Amino acid sequence: MELGERISLYRRNRNLTQEELAARMGVTPQAVSKWERKQSFPDVTMLPELCHILEVSADLLLGTEKNIFSEKNDPIISEEVMRRLRTCENPLAIILGIGLVGAFAKTDYVTFIENQRMELAAKGILMPVVRIMDRSELAENEWMIVAYNRILFDEKIESMPEDLGLYMAETLGKTVAVNYGYILNRDLVCAIVENLGTVYPVLIKGVVPEKVSYALLQNVMSGLWERGHNAVCYMIKIIEKIESCLYREPDISEEKLILAVAGDIERGDDYFRFLEEKSGIV
Repeated sequence: MELGERISLYRRNRNLTQEELAARMGVTPQAVSKWERKQSFPDVTMLPELCHILEVSADLLLGTEKNIFSEKNDPIISEEVMRRLRTCENPLAIILGIGLVGAFAKTDYVTFIENQRMELAAKGILMPVVRIMDRSELAENEWMIVAYNRILFDEKIESMPEDLGLYMAETLGKTVAVNYGYILNRDLVCAIVENLGTVYPVLIKGVVPEKVSYALLQNVMSGLWERGHNAVCYMIKIIEKIESCLYREPDISEEKLILAVAGDIERGDDYFRFLEEKSGIV
C-alpha cells in the first residue's frame, strides 16, 4: 500500500469523511482527495498532526514500521519538534469543539473565510492565515477565535445556524477588525509596506526598513488601533510623519510618535475618521 491508500484506510477506520479530516487538518477537502488518489502528498510538517488525528504511528502511516531509526536520525521526531515550535503561537485560529467539526466541515468554509479576507482588505486590513483545529478540551458545541494564545471570542452554540461556516467566517471578520491592533505582526506590516511600495516606491525605498524599522512601524500602528484608528488607511502619512519626527528628534519615544501621528488623524475633517465612525470598524 502507498501513502495515499494508507491515509484513506486509517481515515475510514476512524469513521471520518474527507471533509471532516480536511477541517481538522486545516486544508481543503480537495487536498485530502488528492492525497488519497496519490496525486499529491501532505507536507512533511503535517505528518505528526495527521498521525494524531488518524491515531496511527508515523511508521505505520509511512509504511516504515519494519525499519529502525535512532532518535538522532529520525526525521519525523525532528519535524514534530519543529512543528510544535512553529505552531505554539498561532497568529489566528478557529478552534472547534468536537461536536461542531462535522457540521463545519460540510460547509464551504474556505470560500467564506476568503470572502472575509477580501472584505477586510477593502477596509485596509490584511488578515493573517487562519488555522482551523479541534480540541477535545472545549465543550462539544463550543468554539473560539484565538490569536497568539489569547482568546478573542468564545461561544457555546445552543441553536445551530443555518450555515455554520458562514456564521463563523463573518464572526471571524468582525473579531479581526476589532482586535487588529493585537493581531498585527511584523510579517503583516512587511507585506502591507511591500504592497504600498508598488504604488509609491519613493515613499518606501530607502525609508522602510532602513530609517523606519518594521518593529517601530508595527508598534505605532498598534498604538493607533488602540486609539480607535484603522492605521492601515493612514500608512502613507504614518511613514512620512515617523520619518520626519525621527529626522528632527532621533531619540523620540514611541508614545510621542503615536501622539504625533494621531494629532494629524484626529482632525474633524478627516475622511477616514468619518468612515470609521460610520462603519464602527474600530
